[in-house]
Amino acid sequence: MKRDSWSKKKWYAIMAPEFLGGKQVADTLALKENVLIGRVIVLPLSEFTGSFRDFKIKVKLRIKDVKGTEAHTEYVGQEMLRDQILRTIRRWSSRVDSIDDIKLKDDSQFRIKSLTVTRRRVNSSVKCDIRHAVSLGIKDYVAARATEQMVEDVNSSKMQKIISNNVKKIYPVRTVEVRMIQKV
Repeated sequence: MKRDSWSKKKWYAIMAPEFLGGKQVADTLALKENVLIGRVIVLPLSEFTGSFRDFKIKVKLRIKDVKGTEAHTEYVGQEMLRDQILRTIRRWSSRVDSIDDIKLKDDSQFRIKSLTVTRRRVNSSVKCDIRHAVSLGIKDYVAARATEQMVEDVNSSKMQKIISNNVKKIYPVRTVEVRMIQKV
């Protein structure tokens, strides 16, 4: 005879980290609390900000502990939708990607993948200069901040504007975007 494990499962409320509002963002079912720990939830950034404009970014949260029926999460990264990346790259322009591993002020390590789009096509030496300037700008900006401040500055495009202004001295760029952040 088969047992009904469905009736033994309980509902748990998934809570966002404090810097993302600390509110309930989802519900999940589990048989035991320890099964939930390590589970990753992917939600659009618009769930936290309330702005539909932020729907193009997916935030990843990992459940770190369970207290009662509340599952508390930690930030493990975010990613821009592939459609949005393709939308930013136009004809007759160049794409310059940069990947940087950075240690933050609060000793957490992240891999930041950025995307720079130039106004016109450029040769490889200019791409190399742009990539170097973007990497240096990201490392200088992010290394002095904690995780909460870094996520806030990336999502408000504050960091991208500062880096874009520095890169424009090398070659005119259309945009600088952070396409992915991963916790290492």
